[in-house]
Order: sequence, then C-alpha cells, then structure tokens
Amino acid sequence: MSLPKSVILYCAGSFNPITNKHLRLLELARDALHKTGQYKVVKGILVPANAKYAKDNLVAAHHRLAMVKLAVDSNAWLCTDSWEVEQSQWPPTAVALDALKDRIQDGTVSQCIYNGSSTVESDSSTQLKRKRPNDTNSHESSEETDVFARHKSAKIMLVCGSDLLRSFSVPDLWAKEHVCILVDVEPL
Repeated sequence: MSLPKSVILYCAGSFNPITNKHLRLLELARDALHKTGQYKVVKGILVPANAKYAKDNLVAAHHRLAMVKLAVDSNAWLCTDSWEVEQSQWPPTAVALDALKDRIQDGTVSQCIYNGSSTVESDSSTQLKRKRPNDTNSHESSEETDVFARHKSAKIMLVCGSDLLRSFSVPDLWAKEHVCILVDVEPL
C-alpha cells in the first residue's frame, strides 16, 4: 500500500468576522480526507481577502487578519497567510493559489505565514505581536518552515463554502481559466 499523499488545505474568505464554523469546515475537510487513507493533511491555511475584495461592509483587512491570527493561535495545524492582504489589489483566488504554490516551491512562504502555536498580544494600534521563547522577531518557527519545506510537493486543496461554489454559475463573474484552476485544485 502506498503512503498517503500530503495535502495543504487552503480556505480563502472575507472572514468578516471569522467564526468557529470556518474552523470547523477545515476540520471536517481534514477528517474526511484522512478517512480515505489516501491523504494526510499537513497544514490548513486561512487566507483573509484583500481590502479591495468586492464585499459590502468589509472590516479593514488588518483587523480581519488579526482576528484570523487569534483564531488559529491555539490550533497548531492551522495558520494564516497575509500575502493576499498585503497586495495592492485583490488577487483572484486562482492567482493567490498559484502564488502560494510558487512561494512554497521557492521557500519564501514563511514571509507571510503566521503559525498558530505562539503567544499573541495586542498593542495600542491593534496590531498583533507574537512572543516566542528565544525568538521574538521571527515570522514563524523553524518547525513551521520545515512543514512547508518537507511538503513542497503537497497537493493544495481548496476548501470553500457553498457561496463560492454557487458563484461559479454567475455569468462573467469568474474567468473560465480560473474556474478550471480551482476545480483542478479539487474543491471540497
């Protein structure tokens, strides 16, 4: 019998705000994949949407990112990726997925990843700071870097809600090539 294929679950959304249901969606996806015996989920990534994402009443991106950081803080298998938030324009999901794949391959993914296993504290500007023993300026732990380094060939699977799936049927909302990329990523 062959070893299970490594998988990274990718869940993008406005997270306006993030809820326990978002976290539970990733847990259910992970558990379903593990039950098949064909997959081993090595990481779940929650990606808050860029500030220019077209959604009414969207809270500022840095606040939504801070909420996601707090949500993943007690979940060692989960992390958040700030790459999309840091872009000057909203990148379509397919573009963000390709960028994640590239950053994993070239080893730069750690520059935007916040791992959920450190102490988080808030300062007066509501920006979150992490405290790590003996490493107060690190973006992530070496253990976290190793997860991505050890699993460069991991399959990235999109985890999404029914709202995103329904949006595929809205005429001219998605570029056909982007839908093909997302479908190839095996949406759950």
